[in-house]
Amino acid sequence: MWFSTFELIDSSASADAPRSSPPTKTLALGAICTLLSACAAPALGPVARAEGLFAITRQGDGFWIQSRELTAQATQDAHLHCVKLARQARVLEVKETPAGSNSLRPQSEVLYRCD
Repeated sequence: MWFSTFELIDSSASADAPRSSPPTKTLALGAICTLLSACAAPALGPVARAEGLFAITRQGDGFWIQSRELTAQATQDAHLHCVKLARQARVLEVKETPAGSNSLRPQSEVLYRCD
């Protein structure tokens, strides 16, 4: 049944052109969706620490993500958090862990205070 539905959808293709099988197109679409979602960088934070400190951690989904990109995103998140509190962010410490050192995923942690 699914093959006949596929044939109706793909009826605009030339009769002489080779057609890929439906599973091949499905796999290609799945691969594209996976690649697009792999660029996301999950964030953890802001997490309250002692004495008015906060931490935001960003983790990449693969070795191709640079830890400095994650640091830039985490720093931006810190500034946005402090703006919501009508204050300015002061970054105190940055810890970057590139991919390959203990993990396949790069990570960046920004420790900051809202002044």
